[in-house]
Amino acid sequence: MSIHGGVQTCVLLEAGNVSVQVTTVQCPKPENPVNGNAVYTSYAYNSIVSYECKYGYTVVGATTRRCGADRKWTGKTPTCQEINCGSPGVLYNGWIENIEAGESHDARPICIPRRVY
Repeated sequence: MSIHGGVQTCVLLEAGNVSVQVTTVQCPKPENPVNGNAVYTSYAYNSIVSYECKYGYTVVGATTRRCGADRKWTGKTPTCQEINCGSPGVLYNGWIENIEAGESHDARPICIPRRVY
């Protein structure tokens, strides 16, 4: 016999009577990773939580976890790592302003105007 969303325990009583006790299994509320969110509708047995990161970050680790009968989420909570495009390189005949790499940084090339003699 299967009971959705729970675990059943059978206890044999005197005179051959059987008592069935049903316990609902829930995992702890999933934690949000720094710079991200845990997305779920339930944290009951067999529920799935998925993870997303805010703009400019990417998920490192598993993007989903499942609630097990042991009341624990499978795997580990992923992290959100900032997307870093690195240096845009060398600009000849000019320079680059705001060269900081990372989210919300806008590197802008500034060119030295050509001189006409």
